Amino acid sequence: MIGKALNSRPWITRSYEPFINEPCDKSSEDVSGENVCQKSPDFDDTDNAIYLLPPPSSSTTCLPPNPDPPEFNVQAEPIVVEPRGRSCNALIPGKSSSCTENVDPFYADSLRLQKEILNPGGIEVYVAASELLSNVALIQLQSQVWIAGWNPRVSSLHGLFHVGDLLVSVNGCDVQNLRQVAKVVEGTKKWALRENFRTPADVKCRLRLRRLPLAKTLIVCRQRQDQKIGITFDENGTNQF
Repeated sequence: MIGKALNSRPWITRSYEPFINEPCDKSSEDVSGENVCQKSPDFDDTDNAIYLLPPPSSSTTCLPPNPDPPEFNVQAEPIVVEPRGRSCNALIPGKSSSCTENVDPFYADSLRLQKEILNPGGIEVYVAASELLSNVALIQLQSQVWIAGWNPRVSSLHGLFHVGDLLVSVNGCDVQNLRQVAKVVEGTKKWALRENFRTPADVKCRLRLRRLPLAKTLIVCRQRQDQKIGITFDENGTNQF
């Protein structure tokens, strides 16, 4: 599932400061006098780990500073990303963590994503050769290959990709166009056949990616109940902005 995009990239990558010039409405008035770490009165103490409002900036569970992604360094160690259901290790950069830490799941996902974005070595995922060509959408933009989507019905792909990931290499071979990707994958399948693999199409390909090199992860949250932040839900429970 591959295609080519010929348009120039429209994204701005420097001095990225979203919402910096947007006016605040009355619902966003100063709340500095309030304790924003208080829990909502609607919940019991047993729910503290999930229903806390944003922690102070000094807290280890707060989203750390959000710099621009660094230059890619092929010599740096990549983060190995497994399909959804992976272990919860290394949720907080620079701190060894365990599954029992009092980290809001929402913050944990954001911290993990930010760590992947800011890692100079990128990330590494393993995908079956047959699935890479048939269930992952790749597009070629100028001299780069980007992730444009994947088949949600293939459970082994869950949690591996984000739309906007940059594909750097396949099995250690740098790729700059779709033809190179197909050539490496087909070569891997032929190698598996020569090595007497029972199912050559299921042999794994090692993908080196840059996680969202043109993006940042943000947390938008309320500082008090009923504060409007521009997000609503439709009848199906889907976010609408």
